Amino acid sequence: EVGSALTWKYPSTILRGNNAYSDFYSLSITRGAQMADTGTKMIHIGNKSKSNIVSYGVATDASTQTFRSLVSFTGNNCTNASKCDSRLIGNRATANTIPRIIHAGTNNHQSHEASTGTIDQTTLTYLNMAGLDTDSAIALIIGATATPVLSRLPMEFLVESKQLIKMALSKD
Repeated sequence: EVGSALTWKYPSTILRGNNAYSDFYSLSITRGAQMADTGTKMIHIGNKSKSNIVSYGVATDASTQTFRSLVSFTGNNCTNASKCDSRLIGNRATANTIPRIIHAGTNNHQSHEASTGTIDQTTLTYLNMAGLDTDSAIALIIGATATPVLSRLPMEFLVESKQLIKMALSKD
């Protein structure tokens, strides 16, 4: 999600069959006063179903990122791993992660990892000293951080995504 004033995205997967599998990957970049309210639902009905959620968000300026997830287990012996990372650029940006987990089956396993931080200043300084302008350096750092999401894209979109990240983060 890049560019709209308000984005709301919340796709869902229902893992109905036994051994069903689903992955969800998301990258969201907001700037200015943009707001992105994104997330996903993984509803485990089938036994031994597995799902992964990987989300990366970047909030700059006075923008707000909110990531909501629902993982529901009614099947048995199911697994979910969720990872939500956010980067804040500027002192007015906001990031929120709101997980909801429902365990109704038996012997289910769920992990949720969330982190929020800023761009590493040492890395940014190093890239600046190597000749990259700040916008390009930040885009490179964000692109590297979001590699688990970007690497899932078809090759023809991968090149464009790196340019889109640079444009979305540019102050110009």
